[in-house]
Amino acid sequence: MAILISGKEYHLPVDLNDKCHMDDLGIDVKQVRWWTEDEKGKKTDGNGVVKIEYPEGFFGSEGR
Repeated sequence: MAILISGKEYHLPVDLNDKCHMDDLGIDVKQVRWWTEDEKGKKTDGNGVVKIEYPEGFFGSEGR
């Protein structure tokens, strides 16, 4: 498993469901989802437009 902390990549040898390292370090776990939609806006496994959903502030503060 790889995580980013302040832009630095860390590899933790844990199961993806094991959040003990995150809890111990006080790291807030945030979810990012992405998928592909066809020209009609329906989810598809093929070619299309990639959509992404992420929490506010995930990429830093606005205006930077």
